[in-house]
Amino acid sequence: MAAKKTPASKKKTTASSRSSKAASAKRPVRREVGAFICFFLAVFSLLGFFDIKAIFIDVFSSAAKGLMGYGFYALPAVFAVMSVILFFHGGRPVKLRVWCCFLIAPLLGVMMHLFLNDTEYTGGWKILSELWNSGVSLGSGGVFGGLVAIGMKAVFSKVGSVMLLIGLGIFLGLVAFNISPIK
Repeated sequence: MAAKKTPASKKKTTASSRSSKAASAKRPVRREVGAFICFFLAVFSLLGFFDIKAIFIDVFSSAAKGLMGYGFYALPAVFAVMSVILFFHGGRPVKLRVWCCFLIAPLLGVMMHLFLNDTEYTGGWKILSELWNSGVSLGSGGVFGGLVAIGMKAVFSKVGSVMLLIGLGIFLGLVAFNISPIK
């Protein structure tokens, strides 16, 4: 006859055995690596403001300026804040905060394009090269910022677009800095 196992015969896990398992498991460092990458991108984008000739800085700055134009001015601060968020996460989820922080730079490019650029762009694919070239020279919102600004201006008007973008900017800032308006 087979002996039945009683609950008392089962192996008990104690707090010390659980803590030793937790200590042996490696803590992931992907957020800290992301923090260091964002820190170095902040430094490189800041160096992009000056006439420094280096392959990575030139390519990175040209790509960022071509895509977000005026938003490039906010990029060093945005990357620095993203680095702080990722480094001091304390185990909390920060993916939404990081994305909201990153989207502040293109949002600035869209808003500044609405305010500072009165160029009438022709339709077709030529608009992409015009926006890219003017974005690299920091004369527009770049390809992304310019297209969004042109589309919003056509749909909501300039005043309506600015009001929507200010509201979106406030929302992005609140989420990025983990501020809740309701206490």
